[in-house]
Amino acid sequence: MAVPLPHGLALPGNDRARNVEHVFSGGVRGKRVLDIGTYYGFYPIEAMERGAAEAVGIEQDEGRYKTAQRIAELWGGRHRIERGRVEELAASEKFDLVLFLNVLHHVTDPIAVVRTLAALSRERVVIEFCLPSDPALLNYVGGDTETPTTFEKLRSRAYSLLLRALPRSIPLMAVGPRAYHRTFYFTPSAFSNLFVGQLGLFERITFHRGGTARHRVLALCDVPRRA
Repeated sequence: MAVPLPHGLALPGNDRARNVEHVFSGGVRGKRVLDIGTYYGFYPIEAMERGAAEAVGIEQDEGRYKTAQRIAELWGGRHRIERGRVEELAASEKFDLVLFLNVLHHVTDPIAVVRTLAALSRERVVIEFCLPSDPALLNYVGGDTETPTTFEKLRSRAYSLLLRALPRSIPLMAVGPRAYHRTFYFTPSAFSNLFVGQLGLFERITFHRGGTARHRVLALCDVPRRA
């Protein structure tokens, strides 16, 4: 995505304006914001621009972490970049808003990860996740291969159309064959049934169409008020 730099400069990339307005729809002025899987640190920068008291980005990939850290230095260190994985985070430090965008399909234990996200947040967790109709998953239903054939691509498009024709209220979860890139996919109903109805990690969830790709959903998850 495009990342703003000081003096009106920017790293080129896709515009995420629609995502941004949904992500920060609850307001961030005076709040602490944590962005896990921050890439180059776009959301911490945007949070500080909108008046956040503090913004921290966590990035696992070494190359992206170094770039994000350098960008933070260019901004005068007003936001912080750390290297790490969500599975390594302790819930002892609390944030008002926790972001986990386009990362859930990379983890191998989504329930444990979402528990951690909920424990880290005082108010809201925003999660962007992939739908079972995503052809990026369906290309690989027959096995683990980096280069799907033309037939597999056509088959995945047909599967995608069939899944998109199903009512959105059907709670489906898909499990991919790969350990990192295509693991768990949810329909909004399945996501809500699991994390609100069964586990009670959130009081309510508001869904919006994701802004990073067609087959993704943005979930605004309100955590229960704690005494």
